[in-house]
Amino acid sequence: MAGRDEGNRLWREELRETLALAWPLVLTNFTQALIPATDVVLLGWAGKEKLAAASLGAERVVVFTRTPTGAAPLEELGTDLGMRVEARGRDTHTPAFAPDAVISTIPGGTHHGYSFDHGTMSHSVLFDVAYDPWPSTLATEWLAAGGSVISGLEMLLHQALAQVRIFVSGDPASTLPSEAAVLAAMRASIS
Repeated sequence: MAGRDEGNRLWREELRETLALAWPLVLTNFTQALIPATDVVLLGWAGKEKLAAASLGAERVVVFTRTPTGAAPLEELGTDLGMRVEARGRDTHTPAFAPDAVISTIPGGTHHGYSFDHGTMSHSVLFDVAYDPWPSTLATEWLAAGGSVISGLEMLLHQALAQVRIFVSGDPASTLPSEAAVLAAMRASIS
């Protein structure tokens, strides 16, 4: 039993490290597509890496989280990055402004509890990291309003690529032989 617990611990640690590698890359690529986004909303858990990646070009990032008091380090980081960061609790379900982008880290099958008006959903881009079920409830609402949605499948794809790199070389940063072909095959399998 102890061996299984150790294996589970190692798996969780590996997954956490893979996510740590993939998140900044995914969010940086996403936010580069949004420039000149000035107002960004983050729903769910947001660490310093996510904030830093999501903030590229943003003047304001509003973080909706369960524990806004825990977001004080994010507000400090925002100041260091030259932008305004506002932390709001789950009791504030509706942004008082129309953001340029919304990034959701809420699991796909979870009722998110946030509401956005039709104008916000049709104007703002949603990056929803959820990929199962897809589309998520939030993405379905966004698409119904005629908005633009970016799926978390791309993030999943790059997490999987990092895992293959580990299996092949032991290093998630080591490029695979024929990596472009491997990535294309992986992308085709989720399309």
